[in-house]
Amino acid sequence: MAHTLEVREATPPFALRHPPQPVHEESQAQLFGEGHQYAFVDPDGHTVVCDTISGDILETYSGAVGPHFRGVKLWASPSGRYLARDNHALIDRTRPEFSGPILNGFEIAFSPDESQLAAQVGGKQIVNYELPSGEVIETVGDSHLPQLAIRYSPDSRLLAFSEHGLVRIWKLPDRDLVQQIDTGDPRGGFVALAPSEDRVLPLGHVREDASRETTRVYRTSDGQPAGPLFGSGGIIMNGLFLTDGDLVALAVSTTPDRTTGKMRIDPGSGFIQIWNSQTGQLVSEPIEVPSEPRGLARHPSKDLLAVACAGGERLEIDLKTHQASSLYTNPQGFSDNGAISNSGRCRYSPDGRHLITWGFWSHEVWDRDRQEFLLPPRPQESTVFDLSATDHILAAGVVVKNDRVEFLDLATGKPARANFPYNGWCMVCRFSPSGERLLLAGGDLRSRVLDWKNNVRLGPDIRTPNPPSPAPFYRMKKASCSADTIR
Repeated sequence: MAHTLEVREATPPFALRHPPQPVHEESQAQLFGEGHQYAFVDPDGHTVVCDTISGDILETYSGAVGPHFRGVKLWASPSGRYLARDNHALIDRTRPEFSGPILNGFEIAFSPDESQLAAQVGGKQIVNYELPSGEVIETVGDSHLPQLAIRYSPDSRLLAFSEHGLVRIWKLPDRDLVQQIDTGDPRGGFVALAPSEDRVLPLGHVREDASRETTRVYRTSDGQPAGPLFGSGGIIMNGLFLTDGDLVALAVSTTPDRTTGKMRIDPGSGFIQIWNSQTGQLVSEPIEVPSEPRGLARHPSKDLLAVACAGGERLEIDLKTHQASSLYTNPQGFSDNGAISNSGRCRYSPDGRHLITWGFWSHEVWDRDRQEFLLPPRPQESTVFDLSATDHILAAGVVVKNDRVEFLDLATGKPARANFPYNGWCMVCRFSPSGERLLLAGGDLRSRVLDWKNNVRLGPDIRTPNPPSPAPFYRMKKASCSADTIR
């Protein structure tokens, strides 16, 4: 028995617009583009797009129907730009070369603004995709039964999905672009954020092949420059705002040929520069340091600047006199890796008593009051990409054979609780402002929030399309989970 699709007038006598189209016996038609076009699956399993008035075939996309009629269900976005079928790749009709994600979904929905697509995959999970890239934004929830329907709210900020006897409503993350700043560096890179959050300082792609020698400050309000270019004499490795005003510190490398492997045998050289970002003038002569400067941290008093060097030297610079003094040298702290992103970073504890340094040699904690290690250096057997501290607790994501998050009591130097296992490299480890919650994210492409004291996960994991960068977050609300969410 042949199955056909008819297009008729909406008013009596409901005349046929054009001859019926042969369709697959389980196919349903999708009308879009203000009713001017429609799509269906033909008997051979292809996706066919037709003109509603003439019945002419406009486009045909290859496809197939599997066992149990898998691949017959068809969905169209409101304008008809996107077509989705179960067990097929997403079609973007404006980009024939586009290879979208395979939508192994039992139910699919497009957001009204066509910026997102939600699909139930694996029978139960709801995955939210970004359009037009087709990348996964997150897994918004796990259901106990297959979904009967998925729908977005008119403003695309809520997602509702129903199962037998239950409707769930999920609040989607706000993905509005606040500001885009063109820094002139096609590779992007790290930035430093002013304490007042009204300016940013681009630092460039600070890895082995770093090459940026100058920078400038930009306003976050409109993305425009807030001062002239500054920097000279070497390659920028790090930088930060020293005050709420205009002073900026740069860690500058003068290591010759640092991209050719010399870092394997030589900790390099460099200096610290302090600039007035508004005038583009040096505030003092460059401050020499023993080896290539990597980490920078401002003391809570705002009077001191800590510097972690590639050779294991840890210094403090008096920001009033611009004189450097040695805190200590860690003989195991030499890093032969040329990347600042996860090698040689440092941070003060919130009360300023401890200086914490981390990288490819794990992490160390120096008690400035007692002039001794609270957590001594350990053999170079692990890596720490990120850590965070409250006044009393340090949490560090340790990448080793058994990846984990370690908790240290900064008052006693002893573990604050048992280690938290982590399946995949932990690349972001941050406390909420209250210190009650902990955000973790890493190479497993998931972000999660913990009540770390009670070892309880708060809410489902949030999937990310790519591993997070270990670049610094200056405030928790700048991370992928906001402080308002996890406080």
